[in-house]
Amino acid sequence: MYLIALLILAAKRNAEFEGQPFGSFAIERYVAATSTVEPMTLAVSGEKRAIVLWATWCGPCHALLSNLNDDVRSGELKAEQVTAISVAEPVADVAAFLKTTPLPFVIALDREGVVARALKLSGTPTVVLVDEAGQMQAVSTGGLGLSRKIVSFLKTAP
Repeated sequence: MYLIALLILAAKRNAEFEGQPFGSFAIERYVAATSTVEPMTLAVSGEKRAIVLWATWCGPCHALLSNLNDDVRSGELKAEQVTAISVAEPVADVAAFLKTTPLPFVIALDREGVVARALKLSGTPTVVLVDEAGQMQAVSTGGLGLSRKIVSFLKTAP
């Protein structure tokens, strides 16, 4: 019952962002090939993008990222259309996760919680679907059906 109440609260909060500009955020990118971190500006415009806010300890996040990885391998998604942002976690935790679970898309770090605060993040995974103009078209929290929602959104013609 508690989980259902949290998901309802998250849905109400997420609805506030639909139709709003995603904006620009100074965060970091994790480069798995060299196990390094570099500055990154996260801004979305020009093409549709799925932003996935996740955590290494989150079981539903693992399932979603695995499904998205499968979607990239099967050709349903392009890796460059997905940015997965680890929220408020040490680099070592993200590096350890990615060592056992390599992912083909951009992995970003929001160690200071800048994106999480801006979106009033209430849980993970949270998916933000951003259109070509940089407008948030949907914000969803919880793992059920998110990978299909992402594929459907990104494949839909503008």
